[in-house]
Amino acid sequence: MNFEYRARVDASTTDVFSFVADPRNDRQWNDRVVSVDGFDGGMAVGDRWTRVVRTGGGRSENVEECTRYEAPTTFGYRTVAGRTPVEVTCTLATCDGETAIVYTGSVAFRGVMRVLAPFVQGRIERGIESSVDRLVERFDTATADRTDAGVASEPAI
Repeated sequence: MNFEYRARVDASTTDVFSFVADPRNDRQWNDRVVSVDGFDGGMAVGDRWTRVVRTGGGRSENVEECTRYEAPTTFGYRTVAGRTPVEVTCTLATCDGETAIVYTGSVAFRGVMRVLAPFVQGRIERGIESSVDRLVERFDTATADRTDAGVASEPAI
């Protein structure tokens, strides 16, 4: 399952990047995150941390690895161990005095989840949308413009 959401926030790209690229902040904007351990700051490609998230079946502990770190524009990570295999990239750009956010990624369903994917996809998409909305609210945005999950479109940045 692929997803893409877009938003604009009334904050500097540097401020938004600093917040998003620090996994310790995840609980402030992603309501699925229970805890983040093993990250002490100073992010670089290859750094790993453990994130515990709420899933439909309880909780999942995932080891995640930074795949892109290009301050202040691009941050990405992927699951390297755990039940919730995701890959996410957050790309930022200054646009008309605001920061444009493009939040893209994929969830790889494995095992029995492949069969259940059509039933849980909507719930996952709503969770991602809610998280991006909370991120936008965190920065007191004036505007929000998202695309629907799984619908690719040209970046507005």
